[in-house]
Amino acid sequence: MVSQRGKGMERIVKNNKLVILTTLIFTLTMGFFTLKIKINPDVTDYLPESDTVVKNFNKIGRDYGGSLTGFLVYESDKIFDERSLLEVKRLSEEMEKVEGINLVSSISNLVDIKSKDDDIRIEKVISFDSLKDEKYLSEKEKFFKSDNFYKGKFLSEDGKKSLIILFFDDDCDQQKVCAEIKNIVKKSELKGKIYYGGLPFLFEEIGTLIVKDLTKLLVPCILIMVIILSISFKSVEGVLIPLFNSLISIISVAGIMSILKVKVTIISNIIPIILLAVGSAYSIHFISKVYELESEGKNRKEAIEESLKVIFLPISLAALTTFIGFISFVGGSYLVMIREFGIFTAVGVLVSFFLSVTFTPSLMIITKKSRSVVNSEKENDRFVEIVDKIIKYKKMLVTLSVTLSIVSLIFLPKISRSADIIEYFKRGSEFRKSNDIIEKDFNGSSRFLIIAGGNMNSVKNLKKVEEVETFIKDSLGLNNTNSIIQVIKRTNKIIEGKEQLPENDEKLSNLYFLIEGEKSLDRLIKPDKSETVLEVSFQDGLSLERVRKLQEKIEEKVKMVNGDLNFSITGMPSVYIRLDKSILKSTIVSTFLSLGLIFILLSFIFRSLIKGVKGILPIFFTIIMVYGIMSLTRISLDIATNLIGSIAIGIGIDYSIHYLLRLNSELKNNKDFNVATKNTLLTTGRAILTNVFTVSAGFAVLIFSELKPLSNFGFLIMLTMLLAGFSTIVIFSVSITKKERK
Repeated sequence: MVSQRGKGMERIVKNNKLVILTTLIFTLTMGFFTLKIKINPDVTDYLPESDTVVKNFNKIGRDYGGSLTGFLVYESDKIFDERSLLEVKRLSEEMEKVEGINLVSSISNLVDIKSKDDDIRIEKVISFDSLKDEKYLSEKEKFFKSDNFYKGKFLSEDGKKSLIILFFDDDCDQQKVCAEIKNIVKKSELKGKIYYGGLPFLFEEIGTLIVKDLTKLLVPCILIMVIILSISFKSVEGVLIPLFNSLISIISVAGIMSILKVKVTIISNIIPIILLAVGSAYSIHFISKVYELESEGKNRKEAIEESLKVIFLPISLAALTTFIGFISFVGGSYLVMIREFGIFTAVGVLVSFFLSVTFTPSLMIITKKSRSVVNSEKENDRFVEIVDKIIKYKKMLVTLSVTLSIVSLIFLPKISRSADIIEYFKRGSEFRKSNDIIEKDFNGSSRFLIIAGGNMNSVKNLKKVEEVETFIKDSLGLNNTNSIIQVIKRTNKIIEGKEQLPENDEKLSNLYFLIEGEKSLDRLIKPDKSETVLEVSFQDGLSLERVRKLQEKIEEKVKMVNGDLNFSITGMPSVYIRLDKSILKSTIVSTFLSLGLIFILLSFIFRSLIKGVKGILPIFFTIIMVYGIMSLTRISLDIATNLIGSIAIGIGIDYSIHYLLRLNSELKNNKDFNVATKNTLLTTGRAILTNVFTVSAGFAVLIFSELKPLSNFGFLIMLTMLLAGFSTIVIFSVSITKKERK
C-alpha cells in the first residue's frame, strides 16, 4: 500500500504540467459559475421549512397577503402642515405602484366609517381639500394623538414623524423591491427626511453588508497573508503557492454552491475568509518540509518526492480532523444555514488538501529553488532561544494554562445568548438609528402574530379572541394591538353607539357587510371568515428572556380559551426564540460531536486511548478559555459565535497531529526527550507557528466586519488559533510520560 502511494506521488511529480493545466481548467469552470451565485439574507429561511413557527409564518404570508412588513418614517418640522402631508401622500401613492407591495397604510389613505343623518359611509380620515385650514389640521393632529385606534401608530407624540407601513408580497424579491423603494425616495427630492425599518429593509441591509464584507475584507486578508508568508518563507513561491491553493478552494466552493443553487447567507459569507486562512495550512507544512530537506542537501525533485511521502500522512489526518470539525454541523445543528456552512466549508477543506498534494508539488517542480537557505543563522538563533525558554519554563506555562482554564470554567455558565437580528448591527449604524426611531416613536416593529382558526361569523368565537387581546393589553402591558375585533367594535359604535362586539350573529353579519371590500381588512381576517389574525407589536429592546416569558403567558392564555378555536403563535419574536434554542443546541451538540469523533480518530491513529485524550487536551483547554473570555467580555453566543467550538476543534487539532507525529519520529532517532522536543519545535513547531499567525491574521480581518456577530467571530477565532498553537507546543512538551517517550 505504501509503495502504491509512493508511485502515485511519483506520477504527480512526473505529470506536473498536466496537473497544473487540469487545475486551471477546473478553476476557470468553477469561476464561471461563481459569478452567478446569489445571496439570501432572509433569516426566516435559516430554520427548516418543517418547523411549526416557520410553517405558521409562511401560512400568514400565503393567506393574508404577506407576513413581512416594511416601514418608512417621514420626518419634518411638523407633519400636519400642507407641504408635509402632500409629501406623505405623494410618497404613499408612489409606494402603491411598486411591484411586490400589496398594501400601503399611511395617514394619507386611512379610511374611517362616518355616520351623518342616518347616512353611513366610508371616507378618508384626512380630507386633502382642507389642508389650508389651520384649525382643521390642528383638530386632525389631536385626533391622531388621542384616538385609541390610531394613537401611536401613524403619528409620533411630538408631531414630527409619520409612519408609512408597507406590506410586502411573500414571493417578491425583497432586495429588489427595497432597492426600488430607496431609488424612488431618492428621486422624489423630498423636503422631509426618510428612515427605513422593518424586516424587508433589515434583510436588504444584511444582503448589502454581506457583499460589502466579501469585497472589503478579502483583499486585506490576502495582503496580511502575503506579509506573514513573506516573513516566514522569504520566497515568492512560499507566498504565492499557499495563496493560490486558498483562492482555488474558495472559487471551487462558490462554484459548487452556485451549481447546486445554494445561496450565500450571513454565515456562509465567512467561508472565503476561513478557506483563505485554513486552505493555506496544508501547503505551508508541505513547503516547510521541502525547504527543510533542501537545507540538508537534497535537490528540489528529491525534496518534493520525499516530502510527499513523509508529509502525506500528517496532512491527510489534519485535513480529516478539520473536515470532521466542519461536517459535525450537519448532525449537530438545527439551522439550515449552519448545516450548509458546515457542508461547503468541509468541501473546501478537502479541495485544499487535494491541491496541497497535487497542485503545490507540481508548481514547486516548475519554480525550482528560489532561495539558498531556509533561515538565516540570526533567525535560527532567535527561534532557538524561544524554544529553549519554552522547554525551560514548560511546567510553569502548563500551570498557567490550567489555572486560566479553571478560571474560565467559573465564568462559563454566565455566557449570554443573542438571536435578535437587530443586535447584529453595530450601534451607530444607519439601520440601527432608524430602528431606534421606530422603537421610540411608534411602539416598535416586533410583532407576535396570533392565528385563531374557527368560525368568525360567531360572536361567541370573536369574544374569545377579544378575551385574549384584552389579556395581552391589561395583564402583559402590550397595548399596541391590531385586530378585526377593534374594527368591528369601532364600526358598531357608529351604528349602535356602543364600542363593543354586537349582541348577536345577525348584527355581526351586518357589520361585516358594511366594511366588506376594505383591502386592509384582508390582513386581519380571511374572506370566508374561517380564521383571523391578532397582531401584537412591541419594542425590540425587550430581552429575549422577557419575550420568551410573554409568549409562554400568551400560550397559557389561549389554551384556557381554546374551545372551538385553534390558536397558534408565530412572528419574528417566535422565530428569534426558536433560533436562540437552536443556537444553544447547535453549540453543545456540534462541539461534543466533533470532539468525540476526533478523540476516536486520534486513539485509532496512535493506538492508545490515553494518547487520544492527550491529543485533544490542547484544544479542550483552548475552548474552555475562549468561552470564558466570551463570558468576561460579554460577547454573546449567536449564529456566528456558536461555530467557535467545532471550528476550533477542527482547525486546532491539526497542530496536535503534526506535533505528535513529528515528535514520534524524532524520538525514534533520538532517545533524549528534550533534544527530540527541541528538534520538533525547530521544524514542525516553526510551521505550526507560521500557520497559527497566518490563520489568526486571516480571521482578524473579520473584526472589521459591518455585522457584529462576524466581527466577534473574527476576534474569537483569532484568539482560538493563538491559544491552540500555544497550548499544543506547551502541553505536549510536558505531558508526554517517560514510558511514552520510550
